[in-house]
Amino acid sequence: MRKTLLLFICCIALISCNSKKTEQVTTENAITDSVTTEKSNYEITCNGARNIMLSSTVTEIETLVGKENMQYDSVFAEGEFATMSLVVFKDKPEELIFYSQEESEIPFKNISAIKIQQKNSPYSFANGIKIGTPIAELEKLNGNVPVSFTGFGWDYEGGFLSFNKGKLETELPCFGGRFYFDDKSTNQNEVLGDAEFKSNQPEVKKIGVYVSEIIIANRH
Repeated sequence: MRKTLLLFICCIALISCNSKKTEQVTTENAITDSVTTEKSNYEITCNGARNIMLSSTVTEIETLVGKENMQYDSVFAEGEFATMSLVVFKDKPEELIFYSQEESEIPFKNISAIKIQQKNSPYSFANGIKIGTPIAELEKLNGNVPVSFTGFGWDYEGGFLSFNKGKLETELPCFGGRFYFDDKSTNQNEVLGDAEFKSNQPEVKKIGVYVSEIIIANRH
């Protein structure tokens, strides 16, 4: 009887132990799946961001994010109305802004570009490029080939121009956006106006230029 009782207790302990192991594996799998899903939600590729593709229709976007998280905004250039944009999760870290190249009236049916601009945005490319990435880091990822942009202090300030045939030109053919800078002292006066500047110039290095906007677009 005592042997039977001990055997029974051992069996209960073994079942309990196996149950905990199974539960632990299941929990770990759930955590891994959650991390993978979160990463895919915030990864930028030349196809899209947050599981929203450049080929997605606005109807599909509404299904993914919910109509309550969508609104249209006016876009101005040189002080004049230029076009409309579709914004999801406006003013939140996960905000995305959509443009339609072919359509000027709302509601859009299709999109052709996605812009990311929030300072604390969670979105990034697989190589780590995101809002706040120093232009020196882009140069490094570009195979140490300088990155070109327009000067500051005018309507199209800090606009990305070219990877100058560096690695990123083939890796990220969809890339566009803007740069800004940390140092607001008189050093910025050396990087002003409608002119081309490069990441390896001493005056650019002085002011701490970084990625302030990312735009991915269909360029075909």
